[in-house]
Amino acid sequence: MIDVFFRGRGYWYAPDKDGGTTALTTYRASGVFCLFEDDEIRYRHTKSLDGVIYLRPNLTHPDCELTKLMRRERVVSDLMDKYYFQIGLGIWTPTAQFAEHGSEAERFWIEYYRPTLVIAEPYNAVKGTGINSNNDRRSLQIKLLLSVIDKLKYERLNIPVGGKQKALVECLKSTSVFTSESVFNRVWSELSVDGRISIAEKENFLSIQ
Repeated sequence: MIDVFFRGRGYWYAPDKDGGTTALTTYRASGVFCLFEDDEIRYRHTKSLDGVIYLRPNLTHPDCELTKLMRRERVVSDLMDKYYFQIGLGIWTPTAQFAEHGSEAERFWIEYYRPTLVIAEPYNAVKGTGINSNNDRRSLQIKLLLSVIDKLKYERLNIPVGGKQKALVECLKSTSVFTSESVFNRVWSELSVDGRISIAEKENFLSIQ
């Protein structure tokens, strides 16, 4: 996986209920993405990012642009790994009229429109507390698990027997959030101990819990 930093305007595409994608509104990004496979291969051979148009989220990176967006909008989706980003083409370019304003117009162009696409700082060198910190990552896992339970139309404190397995299957579809069944089980246990979820007739099915 090759991470890149992109700063500029473009469009997020989100999966829709019919199996296709829907373009969201124009968005100004400033964060980390990763390349699609074809662009990764081309970069390894050419060391050039010219021609890259589409980017995908790397949800494990502390500076992931999609994670920042989801936090800001307070949205949780179990399909975050299905989103992708299109770098804006022809959204705006400087004209002779803007050029007349000299350095002021140039600063405006650099700040808001001129895109920047470079190879990102290696992940293990990134400092700070982003999505990969324990607290933030666990928070995302909890939100995703609870949203899956709601999506399955279960009462959180009265989940039917077998509901945990169905929730597991759904959560593991988001491989960048739940990397294994053991991770899922730890999150499930934490929520159960905290009294936020419970299996129906739990006392009769402790082995499931």
